[in-house]
Amino acid sequence: MIESVSVSISEAWAESGVISGDEAESYRYGLELLISTALNLLAIVCISIVLGHPLIFIPYLAAFIPMRLFAGGYHAGRHWICILFNAFVYFAALFTMPLLSDYVSAVFCVAVSVTALVLVLLYAPVEAKNKPLYDSERVRSRRVSLALAAALLAASLVLCSTGALPLPFCRMLFCGEAAAMVLLVMEKVSRAMG
Repeated sequence: MIESVSVSISEAWAESGVISGDEAESYRYGLELLISTALNLLAIVCISIVLGHPLIFIPYLAAFIPMRLFAGGYHAGRHWICILFNAFVYFAALFTMPLLSDYVSAVFCVAVSVTALVLVLLYAPVEAKNKPLYDSERVRSRRVSLALAAALLAASLVLCSTGALPLPFCRMLFCGEAAAMVLLVMEKVSRAMG
């Protein structure tokens, strides 16, 4: 569906002279990414609203998006699989985190940050099969992902020492980091299995 909508729009733009015929494929790809990203965000916002936490997606995405962009990880072959997977992981985090005691959630958040830093040190950036990186991108992505992982670990320790880590916004920040690390590990496992 996303692909067909992107093709229709880019072809209509090419036919009406908004873009040249040579540019249609590039615009189609860009539209596909834009629509897929918008639907991913819409799904997460809707889940937040339905579960009664309309703004809780903000800290989740504040950790997830940069870690995902720079540390890399698994890319689904179809947009709808990506959207469903991300929505499921987000729902699971949002549903589960309030069930944990303050102590368990604090331990979880610090453990996620320590694990993320180790994974980033060992593997990042992890290229997906359908998203290779140039050498210059690889170096930059590694530096940025290490800085992000270190900053999130420092934040988890500061928040833990001040007693703020059990707050819902803090919990969701580290759930976002955990979700990005799940995708990093999934791509490593996928490549190892061939």
